[in-house]
Amino acid sequence: RQALGGIAYQLPRLLLAFDVHAAPDAISPVALALGAALNLVRERLALRAGIQWLGLSSLEPSLGVSLRLGAMELSYAFSYNLATGGIGTHRLGLVLAAR
Repeated sequence: RQALGGIAYQLPRLLLAFDVHAAPDAISPVALALGAALNLVRERLALRAGIQWLGLSSLEPSLGVSLRLGAMELSYAFSYNLATGGIGTHRLGLVLAAR
């Protein structure tokens, strides 16, 4: 059982986003994420930064980059877990979308 929700606001070169992830059976029943993506090269290259709150004991700031070529987008991000003092997660994504 999971519930996901989010909201985003698009500015000319900046996307701001806020997400909520609720999973009552998980170690962190509620996770909140706040992030931003800055378009460096129009609709092609973006830098991303964010922070995810995984409960009272865990904050994970993250950095990433995405590259879009036509209908394909490749993105990579990593996070740093402040509670453990080490790399939290690596995320690699490949999206193919009709435009």
